Order: sequence, then structure tokens, then C-alpha cells
Amino acid sequence: MPQLSKLLLNRPDIGLKTYVVVPKDRVEELVESLVKRGLFEPLPPTEASEALAVIKKRLELSERGLMLYKEFNSLIKRGVDVEVRGLPWDTDEALEKLVKEFESVYEVVKSLVDEVRRYEGELERLQILKLVINDLLSKFRVFDRSLIDYVGDYLVFKTLYGGGRDFEDVLSKALKVVLMITVGEGRVVAVVVFERSVYDVLRNYLSRFEVVIPKSLEVVVPGEELVRIDEEIKNVRGCIEELEKRISEVLESKLYELALLKVLSETIQGEVELLRYAFNSKYMTLVVGWSLRSRSTELREYVSSFNGYVVYENDPNPPVEFNNYRVFRPFELFTEIIGYPAHYEWDPTPLLTYFYLIFFSLMFPDVGYSIGLIIGARLVLPYFVESRETLKKLVNIATYAGVVGIITGLLSRNFFGSLVGTYLSYIIPQVLPSLPARLADPEALGSTIITYIGMAMIIGYYSVLIAHGLGLIKNIVISKSTVGVVLELLIILIAVLGPA
Repeated sequence: MPQLSKLLLNRPDIGLKTYVVVPKDRVEELVESLVKRGLFEPLPPTEASEALAVIKKRLELSERGLMLYKEFNSLIKRGVDVEVRGLPWDTDEALEKLVKEFESVYEVVKSLVDEVRRYEGELERLQILKLVINDLLSKFRVFDRSLIDYVGDYLVFKTLYGGGRDFEDVLSKALKVVLMITVGEGRVVAVVVFERSVYDVLRNYLSRFEVVIPKSLEVVVPGEELVRIDEEIKNVRGCIEELEKRISEVLESKLYELALLKVLSETIQGEVELLRYAFNSKYMTLVVGWSLRSRSTELREYVSSFNGYVVYENDPNPPVEFNNYRVFRPFELFTEIIGYPAHYEWDPTPLLTYFYLIFFSLMFPDVGYSIGLIIGARLVLPYFVESRETLKKLVNIATYAGVVGIITGLLSRNFFGSLVGTYLSYIIPQVLPSLPARLADPEALGSTIITYIGMAMIIGYYSVLIAHGLGLIKNIVISKSTVGVVLELLIILIAVLGPA
């Protein structure tokens, strides 16, 4: 079926943005060989630099996207399944917007998380104080704030919390350790007594371990210390819960966007990950250009023979190349005049070829004149057309047109009109009307001309119907445009039924 479609409506060959990674000492040899074989067209240096800058930007963007995803995902406390049903057409633009959005959201969430951590530190300090007060009450039956935080002229009481060698070194400089409780994971809380002179030396260093006593304990009725601590703990926990609720609300409102951020980042990284090696390698280099999809396998195999590899990138608006059989290639000139088809459109060159030849054969049904056209094109056109490729196409068009003109000339028995055509009647039966001998019969001449004009109009009418029928199919299958479908249907109905 693909080969059969090339006889009617063909698909153009699509250009792929191509990155060739090859050893530096073989790059010139490889590129020259690829260009000669028509497998690769390198970009000019300026465009190549811009393309490489885009790749680097894509790598950086995808890395930022994944980093943001990990940061946000670590804050989600419950498992959530999110289905990403479809990716945007321009993944780079979509990812860039998402990264900017999540970077601004991250600043908000980060400030909330920092606030939560501050409260968690305060909660830990309060729980430690509660342990200390409980222990002091069990030992001394009474609690005095000066037992855990007091700075006098000769002695200093401080409550310290920490662990490790530095903390042990601090304890070794204390005059006395009043209380020591192991909290867990090598962490210890201790109430220690320092000489004032030693404390003054260690003051700045001790601030790392010192437990700050809340102001609410400065003035408290004896016996209500634990009640006051419990109230503080309850308030702090309430603040933490409120902040975590706000964080959760922000995250849950962005779950789909977060999943899309991950998918897009991984998609882009998967596309350009192989190029990262070329950017970081001392021995490999990267060449950027275009290649045709139809020859992608051939290109990959050839580059691999040079110990290199190829990475392809689908461009949202790629260049296209005609992909017709040789017999249709000269008539690509007509399609170029109309405009190259887009990568998602059909190439109308085969149909244009058929209609052109049919119309020409009806307007030029003479064997002699058709032979003259074929010969004249070869003799005259070289004086007016400089491009060898264009000249070849024009000569071929004239040749094909001359051939179909010879066929209709034989069927109408016209060979320089009736000059030689009269003798063809003895060989070929007349199928198409012919001009009267020496144009002597005006009535017969008019009838012949009207017949050919009528045939051309009938063929033109059906050509228009076929064109709009194909337009209808295109709007349904490719463009999926409701407006286009309705307009094409109206035109077809008017053409078939006539105006109301």
C-alpha cells in the first residue's frame, strides 16, 4: 500500500535534526563522505553553535526539572497515582514554563518548610526541657529555674544538648555535671555547672549546644512548670500542623503539573542524554545537521563504521523533501510553485502530473507538433535555462507532454493537421475528433474545437471534485478541522447539485 500511494498522493520525506558524534580525528573525513553520499547536510557554523546551545539549555532545563521534582516529591507524605494522558506538542516550551512555575512555588514552599523546621527545633527543645524538669523534680522534689539557666559572679548553670566528641570536650571543662540524660542516637542532654571564668572563655562555643529557656518559664508558680511546658508543646505542635496543612494544600493543587514535570524532564533527558558524553569528552566531537528519515538507518550504519553514533531529534516544523518516483520528479516544479507540502500533508505531485498531461494532450493533439516540442525543448531551452537540474526537469516535462500529445494525435489522426494525418486513417481508426483538411469546413472546425473544450471542461470539473474530496479527507484525517470539513462538504454539494 505505501508503494501504491506514491502513484496518487505521496507523503514527503521528512528532515530530522541530526547530531553525529564521532572521534575528533575522523570528523572531516566522515562529514565529507556523508555529504557526497547525500546522507547528511551539516548546518553552517553559526546555526550549529545555536543548535548546540539549545541542546545544552535542554539538558540544564531537564536537570532543573528533575531536581525540583525530587524536592517536591520528598515533601509528599502519602502515595498518589497521577496519570499523564498526553504530552504537549512543544515539550521544551512546556517544560520551561513548568520549571519557572515550580521555582516560584518552591520559594513559597521552602519558606513554609523552613518555618516547620524552626518549630520542630523548638518542639525538640521543649521536650528536652520537660525531660530535664521531670528528672530534677524526681531528685530534688522541687524545681527552680536557676537550676537549668543561671549566670552568677562565680558559678554558671546551663542546660546543654548535643553529642559527639565536641560535646564531650565541653562537658570535660565543666565544674560539675548535675544531670545527664541520654536521649537517643548518641544525643545527650545535661545540666552542667561552670566556673564563671571558664564560661566566659567558652561562651560563644557553648551557644552551639545551649538549650534556650522559653520566657514563659521565667515567672511561673511552683508546681506548674510541667503544665506550662505542655501548653508550649501543644501550641508549637498546632503551628506545625497548620504549616504542614498549607504545604499539603499547595502540593496537592500541583500534583498533575508535578507528574508532567517529571515526565517531560525524563523525556527530554532521554532524547539528549547520549549527547552529554560528546559535550564532556576530550576525544569526541559533535556535528549538527539534517538528514532524511527514509535514510536514517543507512546513516546510522555508516557513522557506526567510523566508531561514532547518531542521535535524531524530531523538529516541530521540519523541512521536507520530495519522495516521488523518478517519472514524477520533473513535475515537482509545479508543486514548488504552489508551495512545498508541510510534513503532515500529502504531496500532490502525482495528481498534478496526471492532470497536466491529460489537459496538455487534449490541447495539443498532434503528432508532428508533439515531435517538434520534444526536439525543440532539447535544442532551444539550454540557451535560456542556466540551472542544469531545472533544464533537465523542463526537458523531461516537454518529453512526457510530447509523448501524450503523440498518443492523442494518433487517436485523432492529426499529424501537422491533415497534412500527414490523412494518411493515418489507413492505419489507425479515429477515436478523437480531428480538424478538417486545410480548415476548409468552418462547421466541422467549430464542432471539433467545442468537443475538445467540452472534454477539457468535463475533466476540469471532475478534477475540482477530486481536489475538494481530497481536501475533505485531509480535514477529517489530518487537520481534524470541523470548519474545514463543513466548508469542503458545502463546496462539493454546490458543485454536484448546483446553486439553489
